[in-house]
Amino acid sequence: MRVLLEEFAARNLATRIQPRTLQLLGDDVARMRKAAEQGDIGDFREADMAFHRHVAAACGNSFLPRVWRALEPSLWGLHVVGNPLYSGDWRAMADHHAELLGALASGDPEEAARLFAAHARGAGSRTHLREAPPRRLRPVAEVRGRGGRSARIRWRPAAGA
Repeated sequence: MRVLLEEFAARNLATRIQPRTLQLLGDDVARMRKAAEQGDIGDFREADMAFHRHVAAACGNSFLPRVWRALEPSLWGLHVVGNPLYSGDWRAMADHHAELLGALASGDPEEAARLFAAHARGAGSRTHLREAPPRRLRPVAEVRGRGGRSARIRWRPAAGA
């Protein structure tokens, strides 16, 4: 059910996303990153769920947020970040959500739908190897998409990363 919901919401939102929604989702990703840095799994989980809640709310279908609210409680129990045995990289998971946001901002509904469906199936929740320290990135350019919307943010390693 979640795969269908996320795929549908992403497909619809990618064609209509507004700057305020981009900011809101970007704030959710920033909260995820901060929580990952601080090791605050509760805040991480809330920011992660808020991200998906905001996608459902902004997709243009008034029924979808109600379906999401019905589904969300079960996700809190099944969500990978609720698993104390999860040994993945929290920062990488936050970065994955930034990629999802980039797909929405691109204006490409099929790519957004594909990435969100894969995420809902668990593609972003795989354990990540920690062979190299994570690289900190900073935004360097914003590319305009259809209708003047922000389409993509290019990232470059921050100084000292």
